Amino acid sequence: MHSGQLIIGTIVGALTILYGLREGLASARVNDSDAAPGAVKCPDGARPLFNGVDLTGWGGERSGYSTSGGVLRCLPSCRGDLVTQDQYADFRLTFEFRLQPGSNNGIGIRAPMHANAAYDGMEIQVLDDSLPRPTLHPYQRHGSIYGIVPALPGCLVAPGQWNREVITALGTRVTVELNGLIIVDADLHQATANGTMDGQSHPGLFRHQGHIHLCGHGDPIEFRNMCIETLHEEPHR
Repeated sequence: MHSGQLIIGTIVGALTILYGLREGLASARVNDSDAAPGAVKCPDGARPLFNGVDLTGWGGERSGYSTSGGVLRCLPSCRGDLVTQDQYADFRLTFEFRLQPGSNNGIGIRAPMHANAAYDGMEIQVLDDSLPRPTLHPYQRHGSIYGIVPALPGCLVAPGQWNREVITALGTRVTVELNGLIIVDADLHQATANGTMDGQSHPGLFRHQGHIHLCGHGDPIEFRNMCIETLHEEPHR
């Protein structure tokens, strides 16, 4: 093969790989047409956590939330937590969410019903971190376990578009997948071996089970296709 052919072949191969990566990321992201209005699409083995119609199964601060067309909306008045009535231990939580510029929320897991989920359980950040925030710590970026483990940045789509996220809690291991990319994969014991990143006490971090919270901070955000699958940790040998 001549050197010119080799160079051309190398360039074509590289472009093919880059195109494949771009198409893979694009396919992992969510289009508005992916869900029929009012329908809840769950993975095999999972059941709806939000039924797409009303707040059946949820307690806490319900007045700051509205539902229509299969979408659960946190309104500008949502300054409290919407909390599942059931408790969950080991699980896989899948959902889609749409941020507005600057939106701030959170997913509290394994937390008591009436509690600050970030400390009495743990909170997975939901945040538009694309805006300049000089005081934002790495452990406050979207997808981070608040105060404990920072998430890989740069995986959110633009505000106004739908993201897809999967939170898996299995024993002391927590993973967060955003738009097809793993942004957190942590063992809580290892992550806190030298203390917490924020230097604060997190007394509920190692709770075995608890409620799931949507932690409203007065910013608009939408959720849909929120589903949960119960998992079972393998016994240690």
